Amino acid sequence: MGLKKHITLPNGIQLNYHRVVSLHIQTNNQNVIEVAGYTSQTKRREEIECMEALANGDNDASCDVFIETAAYIAPYEQDMTVESAYGYLKSLPEFEGAEDVMETD
Repeated sequence: MGLKKHITLPNGIQLNYHRVVSLHIQTNNQNVIEVAGYTSQTKRREEIECMEALANGDNDASCDVFIETAAYIAPYEQDMTVESAYGYLKSLPEFEGAEDVMETD
């Protein structure tokens, strides 16, 4: 799953697809949601294919994918899931109006 939302970085790069990379629950303190932003969902698919090729020993595989990562601090929620992390992200101003997108691979 990912989120479709147009975000322009201060350097002018435009991100359009965002996915939760990790969710870290710091007990009784906070939850940290790591998000990767891509220029498109197509580039995310390209990353998946490239990583699979590298894992299968294709040393000539080239991964030309821009990824911007950011961490978002959420209030502590013992039972937060990746799905509820997406819900939290959509409550933030920078992800307002974001659309859910299913990964096809």
